[in-house]
Amino acid sequence: MEFIKDYPIEKLKIWEQNPRKNDKSAGKLVDVIQEYGFINPIIIDQNGIIRAGHTRLKAANHLHQKTVPVLIHNFKDEAQAVGYSIADNKSAEWAEWDFDGLKIILAELSEANFNLEKTGFDKSQLAGILDEFDIDSFFEQDHNEGEENKRKKTVICPNCGEKIEI
Repeated sequence: MEFIKDYPIEKLKIWEQNPRKNDKSAGKLVDVIQEYGFINPIIIDQNGIIRAGHTRLKAANHLHQKTVPVLIHNFKDEAQAVGYSIADNKSAEWAEWDFDGLKIILAELSEANFNLEKTGFDKSQLAGILDEFDIDSFFEQDHNEGEENKRKKTVICPNCGEKIEI
């Protein structure tokens, strides 16, 4: 049987083999939880072991919460619990952004005076999505030097916000 309830943080058990590195993500999630509340529950097994939600737990600890919402699922065995944990994390990679549609939505939120950083995107990512960059400077080079001595420049990808040296 599955059910959601508030659960004491001190009773949660970390899955020690969790292969995800989530320390940096937890800091970002703190802002999301502060803005919207703790909406997405942590998923635990019948023994209290976290199977999805280690980042949410770290954020909750940072916020000094005593309880968090959890969904308790009775996995048939450890292999199924581990398989689910990996699949849950992997599923975030399956979807892609429709950047044209996202740009429209973000522009509407901006017009409504919504703080766009509350969407989880940072300033450089937002600038890239909203096309707030100078395409000419993206490909800027020093024309006074030879072709082999082009000046390297760090730029931000307008779609994903990744820093690239060109």
